Amino acid sequence: MKNYCKQIYPADSENPYALSENFREACNKAMLMYSDNQDEDTLEVINDPRCDDAGKKGAFWVMCAALKRFHGEHKRLPVNGTIPDMTSTPEYYIAL
Repeated sequence: MKNYCKQIYPADSENPYALSENFREACNKAMLMYSDNQDEDTLEVINDPRCDDAGKKGAFWVMCAALKRFHGEHKRLPVNGTIPDMTSTPEYYIAL
């Protein structure tokens, strides 16, 4: 992915995106989209028999059952839910 970004906007490009700190950060972190996030602890919980009878076990097991269904359909867990910090200036941040 990093090489792909470099091909699109080489560092010596006159395109302002190629020189942007945020663009470089995005290229450096793009591979996280494709990382294998098969957390063993999470898989252990969603494979617990209580997931199969979630409606009678409480809200936690209902959420686990939903996660198990997602994993069954997509063969992966959802993204980890964190957003990496970005480089910014106060002016750019306020503009957002």
